[in-house]
Amino acid sequence: MTECQKIILSLIRNSVLPGHEALPEDCDWSAVYRLGKKQQATALLYYGAVNSGYTGNAEGFLNLRQDAMCCAAVEQNQLCQAERILDCFDRENVDYLPLKGITLKKLYPATELRTMSDIDILIRTEQYDRIRPLMVQMGFTEGTQSDHEYIWERAGGVYVELHKCLMPSYDKDFAAYYHDPWKLAKPVAGHPNRYAMSPEDTFVFLLVHLAKHYRNGGIGLLHMTDIFVYLRANPHMDEETITCQLRQLGLPQFYENVRHTLDVWFDGAAADQMAECITQCVLHGGSYGTGADRVRASVLRGAERSGSTKQAKYKMTLAALFPPYRVMKEKYPVLRPLPILLPGVWVYRWVTALLFRRNNIRVLRRKTSGVSLSDVESYRQSLEYVGLRQRGK
Repeated sequence: MTECQKIILSLIRNSVLPGHEALPEDCDWSAVYRLGKKQQATALLYYGAVNSGYTGNAEGFLNLRQDAMCCAAVEQNQLCQAERILDCFDRENVDYLPLKGITLKKLYPATELRTMSDIDILIRTEQYDRIRPLMVQMGFTEGTQSDHEYIWERAGGVYVELHKCLMPSYDKDFAAYYHDPWKLAKPVAGHPNRYAMSPEDTFVFLLVHLAKHYRNGGIGLLHMTDIFVYLRANPHMDEETITCQLRQLGLPQFYENVRHTLDVWFDGAAADQMAECITQCVLHGGSYGTGADRVRASVLRGAERSGSTKQAKYKMTLAALFPPYRVMKEKYPVLRPLPILLPGVWVYRWVTALLFRRNNIRVLRRKTSGVSLSDVESYRQSLEYVGLRQRGK
């Protein structure tokens, strides 16, 4: 672990734990800022720096402070809009279950420490026709949708993801486990339409979400810190219930390795090769790993299904050239009532790519041609080492 990485972990401890650790006088604040920016964790690191007693004016530290102030302003806007949406859903008898960041924020020492790129809410798809005009009335614009979420945006950079389900279909094993996204939902007292999962079910979902991103390209500091903060806030969860669910999901070994790494980070446990492996996975890229690892993960998923890395790369390129109807209809709504137009829309897509997005084509060719059999096998082994397996689509 590099000196900068050690300082990063010290700053995170200072942010979420009582007390503080002093920082080395020669702290490279520029390196800390760069890594914090990549990880979308500058607010967390700034708070840790303040708690450490640092009072200097190094340029990197000042950049951290400026970023943290911007995060706080964005967060206030997000919280305001989230409250409007949830109040509206209660008033209009729309069922909802807040997910991830919007609920985890409350467990941090200050809500602005847990930044989020969007507001995640599980809804019932059969109620979406009622939800759409409500979102418009609140000033949101409907964007594209995927197989698992409807995306909305409001001026000021507030994004909302209304989830149809808890896991995307391309994560076959996790999607199958959560095939009925409302089976774990329980009513929340005082709110006629709000639901929540039990602490145990919530924790398992958070770990599955972390595992999904880990094997699909990588995770960041906030993913790991979320797990630690949640465990600390819920010390009396039923471990037997959690273990039983993780066995069904094939994640008990991964859970053990993540817990051990968190013990190293936050509780002074002795570091070993496993903790170092997971730590480097977290810190070597951005908040969701690296683009190269996301490509390797995608090829590996295809190889798991077809049994051939070469064939998986070919199908990945083919899917980029000829996306299936279920994907195209989300980007080109005209296809929903008229699927017969799909070939024509493919041609339109190619022409606009050649005229205006030629760089995207070059990037795709470079990414797929640059993934070798040894790259994919190495990626597979790195996942298996920490207790994960990639599943085919």
